[in-house]
Amino acid sequence: AQGIHPQSCRIRFPIFKPYFELTQQQKDWLWHGLPGEKKRKQQERVSIDEFFRMVKENQYKIQYRVMLSRFRGKTICPDCHGTRLKKEANYVKIGGKSITELVEMSIVNLSEWFKKLELSEHEKEISKRLLTEITHRLQFLLDVGLGYLTLNRLSNTLSGGESQRINLTTNLGSSLVGSVYI
Repeated sequence: AQGIHPQSCRIRFPIFKPYFELTQQQKDWLWHGLPGEKKRKQQERVSIDEFFRMVKENQYKIQYRVMLSRFRGKTICPDCHGTRLKKEANYVKIGGKSITELVEMSIVNLSEWFKKLELSEHEKEISKRLLTEITHRLQFLLDVGLGYLTLNRLSNTLSGGESQRINLTTNLGSSLVGSVYI
């Protein structure tokens, strides 16, 4: 018991119990520390949060950067389920579809969907410029052969050629005059 932290003995924390068997209160203690610890000096607090705060403060040292890299990884956000949008963004529907549903469609299908979108006269008046811009940009992407992509595709998953063609469509869409592309 010499290497066991004194606080774990004091509260009888089950240090040999697997994480998934801990109660929610025990998990909270593990992550955030004991309720009374907030009053203690930061260096004396014991929790996973405090450990990572200390490592982050020292990341100018190479060993701490290496340590941080071991714990970092990419996961799907449990709140947005990987859409990278707030849940409120999905409350608004256009033609019965949310923005999440639209960006998951291929550019070919999305372009067709916008062409078939039926709006009232009032909605058409409000969205005229926006819809014109959207359809033009989608057409540029189709013209350079990127119709199979979806708009929610992460940029770091694109090939070099796909990235170049997207940059080309960005420049074509900016209506530059006197530009030559080779």
